[in-house]
Amino acid sequence: LPQHIAQNMLAARSQSLFRLSAVQRPTTSFGQLCGYSQHSESQIKVVSAPKKVLSPHLTIYRFPLPAILSITHRITGVALTGGVSVFGIIALADPSLLPIFIDSVKSSVGAGLPLVKFALAFPLAYHTISGYRHIFWDATAKTLELQNVYKSSYVVLALTAAVSLGFSFI
Repeated sequence: LPQHIAQNMLAARSQSLFRLSAVQRPTTSFGQLCGYSQHSESQIKVVSAPKKVLSPHLTIYRFPLPAILSITHRITGVALTGGVSVFGIIALADPSLLPIFIDSVKSSVGAGLPLVKFALAFPLAYHTISGYRHIFWDATAKTLELQNVYKSSYVVLALTAAVSLGFSFI
């Protein structure tokens, strides 16, 4: 701010009046009130801000189950899109690479293959089942009371676990 504007703002604030005439001039400069002896950069003091109470943060806030499932639905959608895109591009670039990649994963994980299948089946199962729930809500506007939303959330989780486990042992 130019010095004359800062001085006028300070004068208005100190007098608790917001009308200034052209004759009124504060006796101290803005810099002197802030603790600056001069306006040179070598002598500027750092004024610390007062301690403020912080508002609640994500680290102390506990998301409700429907919010967690909504976020998970979005994340699985992005993951599925990314995975299908990457494997689709690989298959388009060289169709012989995809079977080689699948065989190398099967041979490298050995007994852990059901875990890999579960990790691949979970996003697909969850996103599909959760998507059907959203389609049902959009079409009927039923079961949108909070108690029913929680019940349907547990149903979505149970169905997702069952379908993912089923696909992981095929």
